[in-house]
Amino acid sequence: MNPEIIAEGLRPEMGTESVAHILHWLARSTRAERILEVGTGYTTVLLAEALRENLHSFQRERAAMIQKSQNQVPLGAAWSLSDPPLGDPGYYLRDYRPKLLSIDNDPDASERNSRIAQIIRKLGLSTLVEFLCEDFRTSISRLRNARETFNLVWFDCGGYREYTDFLQSGWDIVDADGGLLVLHYTLTNLEIGSVIKDLKLSQATGALREFELLSILEPHKFAQNSYTILRRISQFHERVYGQPDIQMTCDVARLLELTDEI
Repeated sequence: MNPEIIAEGLRPEMGTESVAHILHWLARSTRAERILEVGTGYTTVLLAEALRENLHSFQRERAAMIQKSQNQVPLGAAWSLSDPPLGDPGYYLRDYRPKLLSIDNDPDASERNSRIAQIIRKLGLSTLVEFLCEDFRTSISRLRNARETFNLVWFDCGGYREYTDFLQSGWDIVDADGGLLVLHYTLTNLEIGSVIKDLKLSQATGALREFELLSILEPHKFAQNSYTILRRISQFHERVYGQPDIQMTCDVARLLELTDEI
Protein backbone atom coordinates (compact mmCIF):
# COMPACT_ATOMS: atom_id res chain seq x y z
CA MET A 1 0.00 0.00 0.00
CA ASN A 2 1.27 3.47 -0.92
CA PRO A 3 -0.35 5.96 1.51
CA GLU A 4 0.83 9.06 -0.35
CA ILE A 5 -0.70 8.02 -3.68
CA ILE A 6 -3.86 6.71 -2.00
CA ALA A 7 -4.31 10.07 -0.22
CA GLU A 8 -4.53 11.81 -3.61
CA GLY A 9 -8.07 10.44 -3.90
CA LEU A 10 -9.31 12.08 -0.71
CA ARG A 11 -11.93 14.83 -0.96
CA PRO A 12 -12.79 16.32 2.48
CA GLU A 13 -16.36 17.25 1.50
CA MET A 14 -17.21 13.59 0.82
CA GLY A 15 -16.51 12.60 4.43
CA THR A 16 -15.12 9.17 3.61
CA GLU A 17 -11.70 9.58 5.24
CA SER A 18 -12.63 7.01 7.91
CA VAL A 19 -15.28 4.82 6.30
CA ALA A 20 -13.00 4.13 3.31
CA HIS A 21 -10.65 2.33 5.68
CA ILE A 22 -13.59 0.50 7.26
CA LEU A 23 -14.54 -0.70 3.78
CA HIS A 24 -10.96 -1.78 3.19
CA TRP A 25 -11.02 -3.73 6.44
CA LEU A 26 -14.40 -5.31 5.64
CA ALA A 27 -13.18 -6.37 2.20
CA ARG A 28 -10.04 -7.84 3.72
CA SER A 29 -11.62 -9.60 6.69
CA THR A 30 -14.46 -11.12 4.65
CA ARG A 31 -12.14 -11.80 1.69
CA ALA A 32 -14.65 -10.12 -0.62
CA GLU A 33 -14.11 -11.12 -4.23
CA ARG A 34 -16.74 -9.13 -6.14
CA ILE A 35 -17.34 -5.57 -4.97
CA LEU A 36 -19.81 -2.99 -6.25
CA GLU A 37 -19.76 0.67 -5.32
CA VAL A 38 -22.15 3.44 -6.32
CA GLY A 39 -20.22 6.67 -5.86
CA THR A 40 -16.65 6.73 -7.17
CA GLY A 41 -13.98 8.34 -5.01
CA TYR A 42 -11.49 7.72 -2.22
CA THR A 43 -13.32 4.51 -1.35
CA THR A 44 -12.59 3.16 -4.83
CA VAL A 45 -8.87 3.26 -4.18
CA LEU A 46 -9.07 1.56 -0.78
CA LEU A 47 -11.44 -1.14 -2.04
CA ALA A 48 -9.22 -1.89 -5.03
CA GLU A 49 -6.18 -2.08 -2.76
CA ALA A 50 -8.05 -4.54 -0.53
CA LEU A 51 -8.77 -6.77 -3.52
CA ARG A 52 -5.10 -6.82 -4.49
CA GLU A 53 -4.12 -7.70 -0.92
CA ASN A 54 -6.79 -10.43 -0.88
CA LEU A 55 -5.42 -11.90 -4.08
CA HIS A 56 -1.85 -11.93 -2.81
CA SER A 57 -2.96 -13.46 0.49
CA PHE A 58 -5.00 -16.13 -1.29
CA GLN A 59 -2.16 -17.15 -3.59
CA ARG A 60 0.39 -17.34 -0.79
CA GLU A 61 -1.93 -19.11 1.64
CA ARG A 62 -3.13 -21.72 -0.85
CA ALA A 63 0.44 -22.66 -1.69
CA ALA A 64 1.26 -22.82 2.04
CA MET A 65 -1.85 -24.91 2.74
CA ILE A 66 -0.84 -27.44 0.11
CA GLN A 67 2.74 -27.55 1.33
CA LYS A 68 1.86 -28.14 4.96
CA SER A 69 -0.75 -30.76 4.03
CA GLN A 70 1.95 -32.64 2.12
CA ASN A 71 4.43 -32.49 5.00
CA GLN A 72 2.24 -32.91 8.09
CA VAL A 73 -0.67 -35.02 9.26
CA PRO A 74 -3.76 -33.00 8.28
CA LEU A 75 -5.94 -31.69 11.11
CA GLY A 76 -3.33 -32.31 13.78
CA ALA A 77 -2.41 -29.50 16.18
CA ALA A 78 0.82 -28.69 14.34
CA TRP A 79 -1.00 -28.65 11.00
CA SER A 80 -3.76 -26.37 12.34
CA LEU A 81 -1.34 -23.74 13.62
CA SER A 82 1.11 -23.87 10.73
CA ASP A 83 0.91 -21.19 8.04
CA PRO A 84 -1.84 -20.31 7.25
CA PRO A 85 -2.85 -20.75 10.92
CA LEU A 86 -6.39 -22.05 11.45
CA GLY A 87 -6.93 -21.97 7.68
CA ASP A 88 -9.89 -23.85 6.21
CA PRO A 89 -8.67 -25.97 3.26
CA GLY A 90 -12.10 -25.83 1.64
CA TYR A 91 -11.71 -22.09 1.10
CA TYR A 92 -8.76 -22.63 -1.22
CA LEU A 93 -10.41 -25.15 -3.53
CA ARG A 94 -11.71 -22.52 -5.94
CA ASP A 95 -9.80 -19.71 -7.60
CA TYR A 96 -10.06 -16.15 -6.33
CA ARG A 97 -10.93 -13.70 -9.14
CA PRO A 98 -11.31 -10.18 -7.70
CA LYS A 99 -13.25 -7.39 -9.39
CA LEU A 100 -14.50 -3.95 -8.37
CA LEU A 101 -17.28 -2.27 -10.36
CA SER A 102 -17.52 1.48 -9.64
CA ILE A 103 -20.58 3.41 -10.87
CA ASP A 104 -21.10 7.18 -10.87
CA ASN A 105 -23.16 9.57 -13.00
CA ASP A 106 -22.67 12.74 -10.97
CA PRO A 107 -22.04 15.82 -13.21
CA ASP A 108 -18.45 15.72 -11.97
CA ALA A 109 -18.23 11.95 -12.41
CA SER A 110 -16.20 12.02 -15.61
CA GLU A 111 -13.56 14.29 -14.08
CA ARG A 112 -13.62 12.39 -10.80
CA ASN A 113 -13.44 9.02 -12.52
CA SER A 114 -10.51 10.24 -14.57
CA ARG A 115 -8.68 11.41 -11.45
CA ILE A 116 -9.42 8.22 -9.51
CA ALA A 117 -8.57 6.09 -12.54
CA GLN A 118 -5.22 7.84 -12.73
CA ILE A 119 -4.55 6.97 -9.08
CA ILE A 120 -5.62 3.39 -9.73
CA ARG A 121 -3.14 3.21 -12.61
CA LYS A 122 -0.35 4.65 -10.46
CA LEU A 123 -0.98 1.90 -7.92
CA GLY A 124 -1.05 -0.82 -10.57
CA LEU A 125 -4.68 -1.73 -9.84
CA SER A 126 -6.30 -1.11 -13.23
CA THR A 127 -6.98 -4.78 -13.96
CA LEU A 128 -9.12 -5.01 -10.82
CA VAL A 129 -11.43 -2.03 -11.46
CA GLU A 130 -14.14 -1.25 -14.01
CA PHE A 131 -15.62 2.26 -14.12
CA LEU A 132 -19.13 3.00 -15.38
CA CYS A 133 -20.43 6.55 -15.87
CA GLU A 134 -24.19 6.03 -15.95
CA ASP A 135 -27.28 6.05 -13.73
CA PHE A 136 -26.92 3.23 -11.23
CA ARG A 137 -30.48 2.11 -11.97
CA THR A 138 -29.42 1.22 -15.52
CA SER A 139 -26.44 -0.72 -14.20
CA ILE A 140 -28.49 -2.55 -11.56
CA SER A 141 -31.08 -3.63 -14.12
CA ARG A 142 -28.35 -5.07 -16.31
CA LEU A 143 -26.64 -6.81 -13.38
CA ARG A 144 -29.92 -8.33 -12.21
CA ASN A 145 -30.70 -9.64 -15.69
CA ALA A 146 -27.26 -11.24 -15.74
CA ARG A 147 -27.90 -12.69 -12.25
CA GLU A 148 -24.69 -11.19 -10.95
CA THR A 149 -24.16 -10.86 -7.20
CA PHE A 150 -21.58 -9.12 -5.02
CA ASN A 151 -20.00 -9.97 -1.68
CA LEU A 152 -19.68 -6.31 -0.71
CA VAL A 153 -21.70 -3.31 -1.91
CA TRP A 154 -20.98 0.34 -1.02
CA PHE A 155 -23.72 2.87 -1.75
CA ASP A 156 -23.05 6.61 -1.45
CA CYS A 157 -25.31 8.42 -3.91
CA GLY A 158 -28.05 11.03 -3.57
CA GLY A 159 -30.84 11.16 -1.01
CA TYR A 160 -34.06 9.42 -0.07
CA ARG A 161 -35.16 8.58 -3.62
CA GLU A 162 -31.80 7.14 -4.66
CA TYR A 163 -31.41 5.07 -1.50
CA THR A 164 -34.96 3.76 -1.76
CA ASP A 165 -34.58 2.94 -5.44
CA PHE A 166 -31.37 1.07 -4.79
CA LEU A 167 -32.82 -0.97 -1.94
CA GLN A 168 -35.83 -1.88 -4.06
CA SER A 169 -33.93 -2.77 -7.22
CA GLY A 170 -30.46 -3.64 -5.99
CA TRP A 171 -31.08 -5.82 -2.96
CA ASP A 172 -31.03 -8.98 -5.07
CA ILE A 173 -27.48 -8.36 -6.25
CA VAL A 174 -26.19 -8.51 -2.67
CA ASP A 175 -25.03 -12.07 -2.03
CA ALA A 176 -27.79 -13.73 0.00
CA ASP A 177 -25.20 -15.90 1.76
CA GLY A 178 -23.82 -13.21 4.06
CA GLY A 179 -23.15 -10.41 1.55
CA LEU A 180 -22.64 -6.92 3.00
CA LEU A 181 -24.33 -3.68 1.95
CA VAL A 182 -22.87 -0.49 3.42
CA LEU A 183 -24.86 2.77 3.16
CA HIS A 184 -23.27 6.17 3.79
CA TYR A 185 -24.53 9.13 5.89
CA THR A 186 -27.52 7.37 7.42
CA LEU A 187 -27.99 8.67 10.97
CA THR A 188 -28.08 12.47 11.13
CA ASN A 189 -29.52 13.00 7.66
CA LEU A 190 -33.33 13.35 7.82
CA GLU A 191 -33.96 11.88 4.36
CA ILE A 192 -31.68 8.88 4.53
CA GLY A 193 -32.38 8.41 8.23
CA SER A 194 -35.99 7.66 7.33
CA VAL A 195 -34.76 4.92 5.00
CA ILE A 196 -32.98 3.25 7.92
CA LYS A 197 -36.09 3.57 10.09
CA ASP A 198 -38.08 1.83 7.36
CA LEU A 199 -35.49 -0.97 7.28
CA LYS A 200 -35.70 -1.40 11.04
CA LEU A 201 -39.50 -1.49 10.88
CA SER A 202 -39.35 -4.09 8.12
CA GLN A 203 -36.93 -6.17 10.16
CA ALA A 204 -39.08 -5.97 13.27
CA THR A 205 -42.26 -6.94 11.45
CA GLY A 206 -41.06 -9.96 9.51
CA ALA A 207 -37.70 -9.55 7.81
CA LEU A 208 -35.57 -10.58 10.79
CA ARG A 209 -34.23 -13.57 8.88
CA GLU A 210 -33.56 -11.49 5.77
CA PHE A 211 -30.79 -9.25 7.11
CA GLU A 212 -28.84 -8.01 10.12
CA LEU A 213 -28.30 -4.28 10.62
CA LEU A 214 -25.78 -2.10 12.44
CA SER A 215 -25.36 1.69 12.28
CA ILE A 216 -22.20 3.56 13.32
CA LEU A 217 -21.96 7.28 14.15
CA GLU A 218 -18.82 9.40 13.86
CA PRO A 219 -19.70 11.79 16.72
CA HIS A 220 -17.00 14.36 15.98
CA LYS A 221 -18.57 15.37 12.63
CA PHE A 222 -21.83 17.21 11.84
CA ALA A 223 -22.22 15.84 8.30
CA GLN A 224 -21.18 12.78 6.27
CA ASN A 225 -20.77 11.24 9.69
CA SER A 226 -22.29 7.78 9.74
CA TYR A 227 -22.82 4.52 7.93
CA THR A 228 -25.08 1.50 8.18
CA ILE A 229 -24.04 -2.08 7.47
CA LEU A 230 -26.60 -4.65 6.34
CA ARG A 231 -25.66 -8.32 6.20
CA ARG A 232 -27.96 -10.35 3.97
CA ILE A 233 -28.64 -13.78 5.49
CA SER A 234 -31.69 -15.15 3.68
CA GLN A 235 -29.55 -17.95 2.22
CA PHE A 236 -26.77 -17.99 4.78
CA HIS A 237 -25.13 -21.41 4.97
CA GLU A 238 -24.12 -21.94 8.57
CA ARG A 239 -21.36 -24.40 9.29
CA VAL A 240 -20.20 -25.65 12.68
CA TYR A 241 -16.58 -26.73 12.63
CA GLY A 242 -15.31 -29.68 14.62
CA GLN A 243 -11.90 -31.24 14.95
CA PRO A 244 -11.29 -33.62 13.37
CA ASP A 245 -13.72 -32.51 10.70
CA ILE A 246 -14.67 -35.02 7.98
CA GLN A 247 -15.42 -32.22 5.52
CA MET A 248 -12.02 -30.66 6.10
CA THR A 249 -10.34 -34.03 5.62
CA CYS A 250 -12.05 -34.42 2.26
CA ASP A 251 -11.14 -30.85 1.32
CA VAL A 252 -7.47 -31.47 2.09
CA ALA A 253 -7.51 -34.49 -0.20
CA ARG A 254 -9.08 -32.44 -3.00
CA LEU A 255 -6.66 -29.58 -2.40
CA LEU A 256 -3.66 -31.88 -2.79
CA GLU A 257 -4.93 -32.75 -6.23
CA LEU A 258 -4.26 -29.11 -7.17
CA THR A 259 -0.54 -29.48 -6.47
CA ASP A 260 0.39 -29.63 -10.16
CA GLU A 261 -1.62 -26.46 -10.84
CA ILE A 262 0.08 -24.24 -8.27
